[in-house]
Amino acid sequence: MIRVDDAKFKQVVGCFPTGVAVVAWRDMESRLTGITISSFTSLSLDPPLILFCLNKNSRRWGSLRQAEYFSVTILDHDQGDICRHFARHAQQTQWDEIDYDTGPLGCPIPNDAVAWMECRRTRYYLGGDHYIILGQVMTLDVEKKSDATRPLLYYRSKIFPENKSAKKKL
Repeated sequence: MIRVDDAKFKQVVGCFPTGVAVVAWRDMESRLTGITISSFTSLSLDPPLILFCLNKNSRRWGSLRQAEYFSVTILDHDQGDICRHFARHAQQTQWDEIDYDTGPLGCPIPNDAVAWMECRRTRYYLGGDHYIILGQVMTLDVEKKSDATRPLLYYRSKIFPENKSAKKKL
């Protein structure tokens, strides 16, 4: 059997740029939680389904697995700080410094994003060292309709654009 080098695999798949989003939900005690993802994609138009992947060792998996609904917020080019914030903060404090609204299904949605959707978690599957989470889109909107809108991107383990001099204060 051929063994693929882990570092080389990460290097190769890192050459494919992806968007960056925040998945957010309320846990069983109605506490807000969320996580940054770059593995989001549409799956089906009829019915409208999306999917994203989460490391099976993520501390947030147990909470997400029990949530009926979650939101996916597609981040704008100037929201790199929000991306990093949800990639590192523990769920107890992660919403303290974030401006957000609540969607029709009660999920938190960070303000000033490109677009968002709320989904009903329909299924999840184990795929290697990650869970593949499927959601049926229930509500959605495009917040920034301008052609000048630029998404935040993840490429070669970095967030783009890298605008360190004009970091947005949380």
